[in-house]
Amino acid sequence: MTMTLAEELRASMDELSLLVERADLDQEKTIEVLCAIRDCRADLAIVAGELEQKFLATNPARRFQTPLGEVEIKKAKRYTHWDDEGLMKVVVARALDERAMDPETGEMLEPGWQTVARVISECARPSWRLTPLRARGIDESEFCEVQEDGLSMRLPPRQN
Repeated sequence: MTMTLAEELRASMDELSLLVERADLDQEKTIEVLCAIRDCRADLAIVAGELEQKFLATNPARRFQTPLGEVEIKKAKRYTHWDDEGLMKVVVARALDERAMDPETGEMLEPGWQTVARVISECARPSWRLTPLRARGIDESEFCEVQEDGLSMRLPPRQN
């Protein structure tokens, strides 16, 4: 029985996993293997992109069923060069217009800063950047839960 290309790829990954599991690697060899895996991931992304483009060029159907499930093809859009300052002004102005007010007393039910923060979070989903916060003397641990989450590693840059 011959294997499909997808089956060969999965088998290769299983084989690689076993090789790594059984290998007796020193520090230098471990870093070498990690860098090689990182490079292969980048190369796989390129191959996947090329295969996807080839498929899209030869398959006009927009929706079809496969044994793995439904595939839907949509037009891709890229949004770049945002006018962040201009958009932020509009979002803040609209947020202040959205503040809830008690109809009987006219009292604002939500402070302006809270409304702005809520709307920005809904529109932009910002994530906090630790370096700029720390540069301003803000201790992030006062504003979030910090949990140990294992260790991470920054590898040397990719060698082309």
